[in-house]
Amino acid sequence: PDNPTKIPNSNIAFSHDLPSQLIYKPPFPSTSFANKTIPFAGANTGLGREAATNLVRLGAAKVILAVRPHPKNDAQGEVAKSAIGTTTGVTGVFEMYDLDYPSSASVLVFAAQ
Repeated sequence: PDNPTKIPNSNIAFSHDLPSQLIYKPPFPSTSFANKTIPFAGANTGLGREAATNLVRLGAAKVILAVRPHPKNDAQGEVAKSAIGTTTGVTGVFEMYDLDYPSSASVLVFAAQ
């Protein structure tokens, strides 16, 4: 825009077309993940689940869900696996393993799996 609105006492300026700046949909990635195994933490809810869904859409052979060892997380992981399978039409690509980040022993066990 030719004439942005400057906020007083700052270096921030907004264009007059602010709504289009706030509603930006980035292009869908096209990188293939065919025959790849991807360990992924945080995929049981929210943005992590959406990212895992896109990894499956991009052809990942296996997505390993790393979850903190807690019954609630196990349940959420199962729900995520089911929801992603329903959304993508792809099932059987997920494995779920416990991973307690502060524990080096847990990290070593996760890496060995």
